[in-house]
Amino acid sequence: MRYLFILLWLNSVCVARTVELTFPGLQHRVIVALPDNYDPQKRYPAVFYYHGTNGVPDTSLILGHVDSREWIVVGMAYHQLGRFTLSPENLGKELSLLQSVRKHLELKYNFDQNRCYITGFSKGGWMTNMLLQLEPNLAGGAILGAGHMHNLKNLKIKLPKNRAGQNVYLGVGRLDGNYPMSLAAVLFHRGRGSNTTFDPWYGVGHQFPREGSTALHQWFARQLYTDKEIKKVARDEMQDELAQVEDLAPYEQWLRVRQLENYPYTQVLGKEWNKTILEKKLALETKPAVKIEAGFLAQHQRLLVGEVQSPSLKTFQSLEDDYVKLIQKAPTTKQAELARHDQKRVRELLALFQEQAEAEAAEKEDVFDPVEPDTRRRILRNPLVR
Repeated sequence: MRYLFILLWLNSVCVARTVELTFPGLQHRVIVALPDNYDPQKRYPAVFYYHGTNGVPDTSLILGHVDSREWIVVGMAYHQLGRFTLSPENLGKELSLLQSVRKHLELKYNFDQNRCYITGFSKGGWMTNMLLQLEPNLAGGAILGAGHMHNLKNLKIKLPKNRAGQNVYLGVGRLDGNYPMSLAAVLFHRGRGSNTTFDPWYGVGHQFPREGSTALHQWFARQLYTDKEIKKVARDEMQDELAQVEDLAPYEQWLRVRQLENYPYTQVLGKEWNKTILEKKLALETKPAVKIEAGFLAQHQRLLVGEVQSPSLKTFQSLEDDYVKLIQKAPTTKQAELARHDQKRVRELLALFQEQAEAEAAEKEDVFDPVEPDTRRRILRNPLVR
């Protein structure tokens, strides 16, 4: 974590050279941050960042997580401002814009088309998820504060063959309403054969962590270097991370170790390091303050899986009751606080499902079984009499 603070500070001091690109039909310009000490003879990877609803093209968040000497960072604009309306036409416009910017960077700034990555937060995260399905020539992407909801096959869009081995990072606040959809994205992209990293941000809602994401920084480093090249750096950084865990209370230690399990550098260090992390986690789960939380978590995760795998009116009706029963088992635990948050989300989704079901039923009745209006006069019912 301390390394990330230094990285963020260095990027605030070393302002990258930027250029602005204008494209027909766009209200905002595309922002391109070129690498520090840019060398026109060198081939560079690029990452394209899509901002959230009502934002503007920006490169600062990504510049805080990559080596700015080695990356072209692009702040992307949208054809459709505000909320995105999903349609083949709208998706086609955004995909065409991405391809146009890529072509321009390849011709003018030596962008390496084989190392093209996309990322985005909120609306940008949903866009990233969809473009990863539409554009086979992407090496990977980072989905932030969003997830997977729409199967583009349902839009009758002809999807290309999956690119084998795409690298996908998913970062989301544990208190974000999009958390279950982010879990769905993990399952979806793993099902497509992608190498996925899941990074839950504990205590965070629908926002990017103020201190940044160490896992995201590591993920970008892995895109730039081979595991062999960064193994020593990875070992030093992860040992430092694990040492910092000792200063926390047992429950917070347990949360942090569970995060470290999924870090990209944990994958770099292989079986030996994974064993160290697992042993630390299991040792913590023997402590009374953690043991009950770990047992609660296992039951809680089963409910989350149900929510992700079969979202329906029937599922959500059952889930709300299941959350109530789960919370009653250990109402004072930290995990129960999370379960209350999830129960509230399920209750709100259940109301939406019911509203949608009623609207569909009314529409079906209007279309397929028209009923003539009853024109008989009658005395209006007194609303105060029950």
